[in-house]
Amino acid sequence: MLNKTTSNFWLTAQTNARLKQQFPSIQTAPRQNRLLLSFQQERLWYLEHLDPNTSVYNLLHIIRFSGPLNLVALKQSLQEITRRHEILRTYFLRFKGVPFQCIGTNILVKLPIIDLRNLPLQQREIEVKRLALEEAEQPFDLTKQGLWRLKLLRLAEDDYRLIRTIHHIVFDGWSHNVFMRELGVMYGAFSCGKPSPLPNLPFQYVDFAYTQKEWFKQSEFATQLDYWKQQLSGRVSSLELPTHNSKLLITSYQGDCQSLIFSKELTKAIKTLSYQQGVSLFATLLTAFKVLLYSYTKQEDIIICSPVAGRHRHDIKNLIGYFNNVVVIRTDLSNNPNFDQLLTQVSQVVLDAYVNQDFPLQKLIELPHLAHTTLTRAMFALQNIPNQTLDLKDIEINSEYIERPISNFDLSLSMEEKEEQLSGVLQYKIAYFENNSIRKFIEDFQILIESIVANPEQSLSSLSSLISRKKLSSKQGKSLDCGHLLPLQHSDEVNACPYVPPRDSLEFKVSQIWQKVLGSSHPIGIHDNLFLLGASSLSIALIAEKIQETFQTELPLTTLFQTPTIEQVSKLLRESVSSLPTSPLVPIQPKGNNPPLFLCEGVGIYCNLVPYLGSDQPIYALIRDKSAASESFTCIEDIATYYLRQVKKIQPEGPYFLGGLCFGGLVAFEMAHQLYSEGKNVGMLLLLDTPAGANAYKLKPAPLRMLGHLSNILQFGLPYLQKKIEGGKIKYLRPRYQPFKTSQYTSSNIANTNQSFRESTSRIAEIYQYRTYPGRVTLFTLKNRSGMTDSLFDPALGYIDPLLGWGSIVTGGIDVHHLEGEHTSILREPYIKLLAERLKICLEKAQSSVLSNKYSGSLVSEIKKHLVT
Repeated sequence: MLNKTTSNFWLTAQTNARLKQQFPSIQTAPRQNRLLLSFQQERLWYLEHLDPNTSVYNLLHIIRFSGPLNLVALKQSLQEITRRHEILRTYFLRFKGVPFQCIGTNILVKLPIIDLRNLPLQQREIEVKRLALEEAEQPFDLTKQGLWRLKLLRLAEDDYRLIRTIHHIVFDGWSHNVFMRELGVMYGAFSCGKPSPLPNLPFQYVDFAYTQKEWFKQSEFATQLDYWKQQLSGRVSSLELPTHNSKLLITSYQGDCQSLIFSKELTKAIKTLSYQQGVSLFATLLTAFKVLLYSYTKQEDIIICSPVAGRHRHDIKNLIGYFNNVVVIRTDLSNNPNFDQLLTQVSQVVLDAYVNQDFPLQKLIELPHLAHTTLTRAMFALQNIPNQTLDLKDIEINSEYIERPISNFDLSLSMEEKEEQLSGVLQYKIAYFENNSIRKFIEDFQILIESIVANPEQSLSSLSSLISRKKLSSKQGKSLDCGHLLPLQHSDEVNACPYVPPRDSLEFKVSQIWQKVLGSSHPIGIHDNLFLLGASSLSIALIAEKIQETFQTELPLTTLFQTPTIEQVSKLLRESVSSLPTSPLVPIQPKGNNPPLFLCEGVGIYCNLVPYLGSDQPIYALIRDKSAASESFTCIEDIATYYLRQVKKIQPEGPYFLGGLCFGGLVAFEMAHQLYSEGKNVGMLLLLDTPAGANAYKLKPAPLRMLGHLSNILQFGLPYLQKKIEGGKIKYLRPRYQPFKTSQYTSSNIANTNQSFRESTSRIAEIYQYRTYPGRVTLFTLKNRSGMTDSLFDPALGYIDPLLGWGSIVTGGIDVHHLEGEHTSILREPYIKLLAERLKICLEKAQSSVLSNKYSGSLVSEIKKHLVT
């Protein structure tokens, strides 16, 4: 009978065997076709495309040469490596929005040399680090060949450092060892005047990418998909890390790190425990890490991700490229298990995850029930790739690493064993964690490990009690102002307010309405924000209707926008209807010292701007109720006048900063026009994909339009045709201003009111008379448009004016910014990030140019006095 240890090692061997069998042998990609990206590359390309100026995905390595370096042999070696590996000559273009790989033929390697010998000895190492970090911050252009850069530093006659910066889309950790091994072999040969002894590679990275995409169509891929669907079934919660800034929603990669090291005695004890329990060292450390996170979060369902090299097939072990994947490891910590029981569970989940590791993370997060769940908040890794040192005849070559001040995960622990000691680096985003908090986290981890090896049969609750209940930051102990949480959703989830249940029957009834309309499977607290819970404008309208039915009291929609918590709504219901606010002005982010930004015709659609524009930028929304009262507005001029009366209550004098999406932009344009007529100053007029009526779009002749429809049908299939014939005949696209989109609601009152409102808005837009505007406009428009998804224009049916028709109307100049995404998605993740970052720059520029002249201290005080707090 097999004992526990032998059984586990046998399972590991079976895992490795299955991994080699299930992914097909590499096939050669047809080079006459466009070479598609691997799933790993697609994810990075997509992220890079949204933020082309980022350097987050730059990998920095320093290679040290100790001895008399042969510069000719070094350059010759680098050129031969570039020739052998097509991926090092690869760049990325796109066709009809789909990226593909191009392989360049130029293998001339640039190797600039910087001499540091004139610096004082102690300054040379400092300069190496400075130059390396400076080099790593320079972004790459993925559309151009040369996604890696080299710089050789000479510190002494026998001391050189080669700085290599390379984009992750063509390289990974394993690739570094391939690179180093080949560099040593080639340098050794070329320095002796011999040719390279390495044979040509049988496959290239594009062959792997082609094989992966073909495998995607096969049954084995479906088998792995079934595993992950089962593993991540039910309600999946993101890890709720207790950060010191629970309200922060900014996607920032700025990070820091701290080190930890275990003594040789503790290291030996951990390895002995792993052997006795028949599990890997990785499983033991991961389980302990999860116990530590449980001690801080009290979550019984914990997901941590872990990187895998993706090199289990022999035919790709010698390739340079991006093969890494990330697996998610989910653990059930309920029922207070002992550590050894938990260890067995984690070990089995790890083995199963490794068997199914080829399923790409980016396909996993596309599963519908994971759309609003972040699986990658925390990461754990145990490094098992040794740092290669090449000791040649006259020279020694080894790697040196410099930690960059970035963190791709909110919290990540990477460990390795060196000289019989386990050490690690804990990286973290400084926006979320403070140095003292991380230091305590490391101390608690060591205490936990020491306790586990002393007695692995301790229960989870017992181990958790060892850890101080103090959260990761002393600031977390302060009360949270949950009533003013921003109405946002973001890929990096924030910690919600602590759950506070309803305190009386009225609050309970309101919470039941929210629960039913939003379809929430968990209780909603009285301080939870409607928008953080995913509420849209239409769901709020349905909530208003249900409140009227239940309490025989009508709450205007703007009231719900302004009071988005159960506590606030319940308080209003206790008061008389006459006291309810009816202003169309909704303070999305009322605080801050900058001039307010007023955005028209929406609330929820603008909320995602807040974390990117910062806490010092006030933002107000202007919105009409979808009620009979709205019918009194028969023209845009009246709407603009109505809004301006409210704006001037907040800001009596200019300069005014106005904007809006689509129809909202048109209203903002008219508001700016009226302000100019009054002699008021407009600091910025922001038009977000707003067409200037018929000026923006010219239809093609009828025969070409029919060809355009045919082209779209071939590209998009029957859904396109169905979309076009909804009204009984094919619709030739024209600018239609639709401020809200009907979906998912069964209430006939809501649907009918909403449809009437949309039709009224569209009629108002069509009769608007455009007049010359003397000011300057900031225009955000789309790079690419699709006939299937864009609600305004279809390039297959007509010609789009690059300025959307504003060129002949605006005489003060137009600043144009092009965006990714579609008309209906540019204000949502992931497209919102680039839009907001550019908008912030535009705002700062506009503010700096007008505030010095127009914003005296007394005026700032006057505005602050009127601000809603």
